[in-house]
Amino acid sequence: DIVWPTLALRCLASTQTVVTQEEFQRAFDSEYGPKVKALMIVVSSREKAEWLAKTLQSKPDDFAQLAKEHSEDPTTASAYGVIPPIRMHLGDPNLEKIAFSLREDEISPVFQVANQYLLLKCEKQIPRTYISSQQLPQIEEQLKSQISEHKMRVESAELFQQLQSQTQIVKVFGDQ
Repeated sequence: DIVWPTLALRCLASTQTVVTQEEFQRAFDSEYGPKVKALMIVVSSREKAEWLAKTLQSKPDDFAQLAKEHSEDPTTASAYGVIPPIRMHLGDPNLEKIAFSLREDEISPVFQVANQYLLLKCEKQIPRTYISSQQLPQIEEQLKSQISEHKMRVESAELFQQLQSQTQIVKVFGDQ
């Protein structure tokens, strides 16, 4: 009941999914491009973020401990501010811009993402991953397949919504 309609929608949507060179390049940069290993403090008040930034000016080595004690994000607080490496084209563009502009051991100014205020400390700038010419065709095929699969899911959901809105139900069973 679920598999056949899903396959049919994907088949219909597959004619509309084409991976562009720009989409491929963004995915490639995200996966194999440079990354930033960083610590992060997340708070909901600008005043608290400014106070933390001022405290860190005199004691930058206390970043991890302050993250543990003051970060309002339970995941980063429990890990002393450690987050997965920040990659290109995956999150907030402002966060990425700030992260990639930092030098090692440099602390960012306070900045806002959504309704939260963040501080980052760059631990290391990780250079892009070297890809040999022998690996490139396989990687290109894999990334294009992932992009196409994602686009197909989105297109099939939109197609389903469109078909659902155009459908007119006619009651036959039980109608004398």
